[in-house]
Amino acid sequence: MTRSPISAPPGARRFYDEVYAPGAEPDAAFCEGREDWERALVEAFLRDADARGASVLEVGCGHAPYQNRVERYVGVDISRNCAAWIGKPFAAASAVALPFADRSFGAVLTLHTLEHVHDPERALEELHRVLAPGGRALLLPSWYVRPWAPHGLRVRSYADLPPRLRAVKFFMPILNAPLFRALRIFPRRLARLAAWRLSRSPRLPLRWTPVAANYETFIDSDSDACASIDPFDVILWFHARGCAFPELPGWRQQLLFRTGALLVERGGE
Repeated sequence: MTRSPISAPPGARRFYDEVYAPGAEPDAAFCEGREDWERALVEAFLRDADARGASVLEVGCGHAPYQNRVERYVGVDISRNCAAWIGKPFAAASAVALPFADRSFGAVLTLHTLEHVHDPERALEELHRVLAPGGRALLLPSWYVRPWAPHGLRVRSYADLPPRLRAVKFFMPILNAPLFRALRIFPRRLARLAAWRLSRSPRLPLRWTPVAANYETFIDSDSDACASIDPFDVILWFHARGCAFPELPGWRQQLLFRTGALLVERGGE
């Protein structure tokens, strides 16, 4: 692909350099694997990679809490400071420009990272490029980052907010209601699926929505996120490249997939 990735703003690198500064105590809000179900899921993925003798690349490794759960591990993160937390091979690089050869990893892991990348489609292209045929990738970002996340409306009081944001906070229960969201999301998914089935384009573009990340003050989870992604768009994107979804074998399961981890298997080319 010839287009250039969108460059991350200087504030992003500075923000994550501070988060992962040597000697800084890991904050629970930034520690991957903080939920029991997530740890169990990732550990099962890594056991499978070990059993296959696959080398594992973790994109957006942060403090790399899983580095010792697998024999062949490589971490990559935008902040060079992550090197202080890692005792295995590490590269300081952006997710949109991975410094590795094509098809060089049998497994790729990325947790809570894609929503923090300014060009998530380019990140997926890189992930797909370095994944070997038959290899598996486990994607677990925060899907559907809401436009009010940078303002921390979930945790801030009305008294702290200007009138416009007070109105948004007031309507948040409605905007977040499952029925309201389903009425918005599923018709668009069906239209997107129909358009792809008719075109069968091998270069289906990824649809995603930019979010104005807050790199000044970390207020709440994902206040530093910059992309909102529908996982079904990611599913279609990988389908167009011949990938499969072992845990979502049919279109019904894929259409209804809303949140959680997405396991992708690259075709054996």
